[in-house]
Amino acid sequence: MEIKATSLLGLLPVVMVASGALFSYASLEAAASANSEDIEDVIEQVEEVEDDISELQQKMTKTEIQLSNVAEDIGDVRADTKTILTILSNQRVPTEK
Repeated sequence: MEIKATSLLGLLPVVMVASGALFSYASLEAAASANSEDIEDVIEQVEEVEDDISELQQKMTKTEIQLSNVAEDIGDVRADTKTILTILSNQRVPTEK
């Protein structure tokens, strides 16, 4: 059985398409692998940011409670100061001339 040059030339387009498909598949596989690694990195970054947000929310809640306590203390000090000033003004002895 003899292989003719024309039959080999007839197979050339099929070989070209097959090799192109193989290279395309390899390129797509590499791109998909890189994308999956990028996605994993982004997921890790998102988890770290979520942890940071959680910590900041806890700090914010503590700060809000402290601020509320300070506001209450200032109100108490004002009331006490007003009471002290009232008592002092009532105890003043008028000076006679």
